[in-house]
Amino acid sequence: MAQIAPLDRESRWLSIQWQLHCLQYRVGSLKSEIKRVADKDHPYPEPSVIFAALEAVLAEREAFLEDAIENYSVSDRKVRGLGNLEPIIQDLNTIGELFSLAHRVDSARIPFEILRSLSWASTAVLPGQSRAVVRLDPTYNYSITSFRERFADKDWLPFWDSAVSAANLPSGQTILLFGFPSPEVGSILVHGIAAHELGHLVAPRWESELEELLNRHLSSVKQRYRESISDFIAEQLRGHVQGSGISREDAYESMSRIVEFDIYSVAELWIREMFADFVAARLVGPAFIAAFDRVKLGFGRAGNTHPPGSWRRLQIRQFLKEKMPHVADDPVWRLLFSASAEAGFNELYHSIASEVCALSFEEIARLVEKVPSPIAVDPTQLRMQIEAMQEHIEHLSPPSVPLDVTGADEIDTANMFWLLLYAAWHFRFSEDRFTEFARRHGWQEDLAKAEAAIGNMVQHALESLELHFRWKLYTET
Repeated sequence: MAQIAPLDRESRWLSIQWQLHCLQYRVGSLKSEIKRVADKDHPYPEPSVIFAALEAVLAEREAFLEDAIENYSVSDRKVRGLGNLEPIIQDLNTIGELFSLAHRVDSARIPFEILRSLSWASTAVLPGQSRAVVRLDPTYNYSITSFRERFADKDWLPFWDSAVSAANLPSGQTILLFGFPSPEVGSILVHGIAAHELGHLVAPRWESELEELLNRHLSSVKQRYRESISDFIAEQLRGHVQGSGISREDAYESMSRIVEFDIYSVAELWIREMFADFVAARLVGPAFIAAFDRVKLGFGRAGNTHPPGSWRRLQIRQFLKEKMPHVADDPVWRLLFSASAEAGFNELYHSIASEVCALSFEEIARLVEKVPSPIAVDPTQLRMQIEAMQEHIEHLSPPSVPLDVTGADEIDTANMFWLLLYAAWHFRFSEDRFTEFARRHGWQEDLAKAEAAIGNMVQHALESLELHFRWKLYTET
């Protein structure tokens, strides 16, 4: 959906009344489009909640614009009061963005059991109840968007909570939009990536701790890099023209603020990626790396938003080595870490961010220990569970059979979801076992079919968990 451009220098001198009318027209256009889509039949109720919340925000913005037009209609003022319009423009752009996400919900394209399991998995680690919906992404990307969090970021929670209440959903309910790569729509195992994306949504629970350790460690690292930072700023100013009307001192101060902001932003983003990686490793072990490799992780170069894949693998392996050595030392996962050479960083921002992450490693590892984990258990117990589940996979039987689901609650069921994905990927990376499985069932020439069969068995296992969970709810009410 088209965005509204920020007011530039020329538009600031246009009639304020004309600008208000343009925004009013944009509000009317959004209202009509949301209503048109909301009035359609939807197989899932979640988009209706999102549409209702967006319509409520639009109604308030519409009332503001009507009042502004009435106040400015008598006198055609040009600049006075213009500052109030910038937030309206940003709000309308956000509404358009969120509507476009909800409009593309296509949950019917993936099995219901996966949706239910993703809801369990989210509820187990996030505050409040979660419902999952899916949007197929034409790009090769996997993401999770919490609509409640997006509304909270804009101070729109009253609108969200009102829509949730009107839909008779629990207070604090969020709707999670899982963006799923269209080419992998049939792959159950790729949902292992959800563990990492949920890690990003878990992070706000420890926002103050993460911010404190970031500021503390970044301050010490910057002290060591102060000469390099000063040289970098001077390099950026090399093309400074004396005749520009800005003194070199003012230009240096301005560039210093930009560089300081960039250093902080890169370090913060890398810290959050490491946090999400550790949450994922705790939930599903190295299996999330295997799933990630199908989409985008690889071993690639560092960026300002993400550390390089090779460096991340080293950190994940170190985390597992310290917290779950029985998982880290399992030879099945060696291929995921074998190419993880020590990463070197040529760019200043990346070097600083990597050192901040290294100093934060132990503190972040302690934080994520509070996240429930199905694999942070006695090694012998885990090995016996995985072996029993894989024996069922070998004989094309749902791997949930060996699990005790009779007394499971939502957290237990979520842990079983992650355990199923862990066992499935463990089987896939057990080279001799997987090769024999494919040969036995006639898929030796098409290993993709053998992998799809494993995914189908996971799906049937999730269906079994769903039936047990529903029966438990029925017998308790």
